[in-house]
Amino acid sequence: MSKIQRALEKAQAAEEETSTDLSEPSRSTYVVRPVEGGQVDPHIVAYHHPHSHLTESFRRLKAMLGSIAGGTTLRTVTITSAGKGEGKSTTALNLAVTMCQDFDKRVAIVDADLRRPRIHRLLGMTPRRGLSDVLGGECLPEDVLITNSVPRLTIMPGGHSSKSPAEMLASPRMRQLIEELKSRFDFIIFDTPPVLTVADAIVLGPMTDGVVLVIQAGKVRKRPIQRATELLHNSKILGFVLNRGDLVLSHYGYRYYDRGYYY
Repeated sequence: MSKIQRALEKAQAAEEETSTDLSEPSRSTYVVRPVEGGQVDPHIVAYHHPHSHLTESFRRLKAMLGSIAGGTTLRTVTITSAGKGEGKSTTALNLAVTMCQDFDKRVAIVDADLRRPRIHRLLGMTPRRGLSDVLGGECLPEDVLITNSVPRLTIMPGGHSSKSPAEMLASPRMRQLIEELKSRFDFIIFDTPPVLTVADAIVLGPMTDGVVLVIQAGKVRKRPIQRATELLHNSKILGFVLNRGDLVLSHYGYRYYDRGYYY
């Protein structure tokens, strides 16, 4: 039996159990705690250089996501990659910071990489609890939602490492949490592990409005990307981001540009 099947079966069984009601406390009492952090990683260019051409690329990504949505409103997006080291976490965080520069948007980023959470490190933070603790029933969302030096951005860290992250992400508690966050924020980004490594993005993707696949230029070949898209067949793939290259999103596939040529 595959990991995905086991995760889905455990999620279905969990629906019969009594769990913490994540719809409480109400929005009027929902608290976000400020936390003093260290230095924001220099790869978060949208924070350090908001007027640079690199940050403008993330603004284009934000605009493309809006145009792909058409008449609907995107509220939740899963960011993942085919393999390791392709820049999915920095892409997710740069997109979140760019979203925050729209003064009318309340933005949250959720570190759903419960094996190797990285968002808090990119922001120079050392939180004690996070998403895994919420899904494990040890605390409520308001206990772990925090802010730091990035204006208008709320962070839910990954929390303690878990032995069964795919099962936790496939649980009814995760669905409840997503709905709770949607009642609080305008846009929510989920940073997830690589698709070809573990099943986490595969089970979380269908719960969100769509998936963006990050690809590192010159590193990943065509077949791994095809395999990643096959594994994400239950999710709506919004498109692809070529890291260290121009950003291109498409309903049908990807292409990238280099010195005026595209492939």
